[in-house]
Amino acid sequence: MKEVLLIDDEFEMLESLQKILARRKNLNLTLISDPSSALNEVAEKKFDLIITDLKMGEISGLDILKTAINSFPE
Repeated sequence: MKEVLLIDDEFEMLESLQKILARRKNLNLTLISDPSSALNEVAEKKFDLIITDLKMGEISGLDILKTAINSFPE
């Protein structure tokens, strides 16, 4: 099963993405609407795919992706 993280500060967008991706049987979806919580999550858990909004206030999607790469460079 593939671990997929969806991050967006607009919960409606998360719900839309979830509806689209939930049709795939081999995906375990994690949805996070708070960018600081997403930073903590990617620092502790490896994901196969991260889909993130880029502009979310003080913490950007690029900040989250950099944290994920630094935490799990492989």
